[in-house]
Amino acid sequence: MTISLLGPEDGKPDVALAARGLAARVAGGQLAVEAVTADTLAEALATNQGLPDPCLLVRLGQAQSNGGFPPWQLRLTELHSLPSHRGVLPTQLEDLLNRYGSCQQRFGR
Repeated sequence: MTISLLGPEDGKPDVALAARGLAARVAGGQLAVEAVTADTLAEALATNQGLPDPCLLVRLGQAQSNGGFPPWQLRLTELHSLPSHRGVLPTQLEDLLNRYGSCQQRFGR
């Protein structure tokens, strides 16, 4: 099991920083424009470098939003929420994992 803790800086700001770095490499002649692809952008990202896409995302807090988080990694992710990051009980996590374990991926069907 791999656990990644992400914050707001791991979403759009990470993409912007990676794009800036790729643009600098193109401007400096170190990288051809044609070589800038989704894969080269993914490699330039700092978020979850080398980790697989998550199977389960636990949102902590009242907001039911994924705003600012890396959407390219969430396309097949099961989303669940807890009301707060404070005082999370083991039974809450167990319940969440049980709900996740009973989900069926239907891929839009």
